[in-house]
Amino acid sequence: MKARIKILLSLLVFAGHAFAQQDPILGNYRIHGVVKTPTGEVIPGATFLVKRGDTTRQFSADVNGDIIFGLQPGNFQITASSIYGSEFKMFLKIVEKGVNPDDVALILDPAKYCCQDADGKPFPKPLVLPKPPYPPAARAVRARGEVVVSVKIGTDGKVIAAAADGGHALLRAAAMAAAQGSKGRTRKPEKQL
Repeated sequence: MKARIKILLSLLVFAGHAFAQQDPILGNYRIHGVVKTPTGEVIPGATFLVKRGDTTRQFSADVNGDIIFGLQPGNFQITASSIYGSEFKMFLKIVEKGVNPDDVALILDPAKYCCQDADGKPFPKPLVLPKPPYPPAARAVRARGEVVVSVKIGTDGKVIAAAADGGHALLRAAAMAAAQGSKGRTRKPEKQL
């Protein structure tokens, strides 16, 4: 009986390893980077799409703007999420037995597309950006993708309202709940003349 269990476990490990090798993008070559604005401020949570052939995978920066791409050897096209415009494109070649890039800076200029109100005043900078949990129902069906959440922030830096603008239905509630827990810097009241 123990021999059967060992054989079964070995087959499962081998099948999992073989399945991972079949993915044309995900792999063991780690490319580290940091996402920044042109002035050097980090951009937490920025999302990038990595494409190889007809397959696309999504990678996101953490709260410190750090990102790790785990890739197979090959040629890749990396683009930024649509909320940063379509200008960012990076072409990357990973070689199996050679020198690969590491510690890259990914420069995005979100000011072109967001971050200011109708009067041109900058939105408060985020201080707290909770990461949404992966809901069990979404995990069960392997739901993935980006959920863009629009938030209304009060002068005290707290979120007044959050609404999901698209994304997988099973991911929206968790994304909105996380957005509700966000906090931005407070705006100083404007001086009255």
